[in-house]
Amino acid sequence: MKIVKDTFEEDLKLKECLNAINEQDHHYNWAGLIDIDRWNSPNILINEHGGQDQTFNIAEVANLIGTALASLQRSRNQNDVFNEQNQSFVARITHLVGEKLESELADGNSILLSRQALHQLIEKALIDNEAHDVARSLLIVRKAEDQSGGLVDDEEIGTQLRLIRRNGKVVPWNEAKIEIAIRQAFLSLKLDSEPAVQLARDVTQHVLRLGQEFVNIEDVQDLVQETLMRAGQFKVAEAYILYRARRSHAREIIEQSQT
Repeated sequence: MKIVKDTFEEDLKLKECLNAINEQDHHYNWAGLIDIDRWNSPNILINEHGGQDQTFNIAEVANLIGTALASLQRSRNQNDVFNEQNQSFVARITHLVGEKLESELADGNSILLSRQALHQLIEKALIDNEAHDVARSLLIVRKAEDQSGGLVDDEEIGTQLRLIRRNGKVVPWNEAKIEIAIRQAFLSLKLDSEPAVQLARDVTQHVLRLGQEFVNIEDVQDLVQETLMRAGQFKVAEAYILYRARRSHAREIIEQSQT
């Protein structure tokens, strides 16, 4: 399972690179690589939680892919980010996302996407092109969005369940974060992470059946492992366990250095 160790170390570097993203990265014109007029449609809307739905803009897709790719390359000490090869890659994946949306509009219906669904659509295009490392980087971007409320969940479930973090803070239940953790385990093995949606839903439903309003994060992680194994995803469960152990060890080192 050496691959898990490698992806864990790279994920740490990815987070650092995303938090301290080079100012120049903000000026890379990824959107300029795309024929925006072709892909944008007033019939595609992005659901903004707690706000008005926004018209879809393919430029956002290009920028998300570009940011994920730039963060990945900087984590590998590759500073020539906006090169011809990367421009071609971002344009190609963005076009695939646009073509997918275009095909869904072919019957004349409108499309309403959540931010989560948009990320999943991009991730699917990346996986289909065997760009699992860029897909993992995209997950780090999704996690960063959570700091500003980007990851939303079913409000009704959020009022029923509360998660107790390690620091004792109580927060609303967020199934999207569970889904991301499961996706990371799949992607660390270069597997299609699509099952993560249903697996995360299974975890939520199991907790609801327990009838508990407050759940400790460690118990949730144990339940994720059990859910993966019940689904026959033994290799993914092993990857999740090892990744979790490495995160726990990293936290211990930080705590020891602070005492």
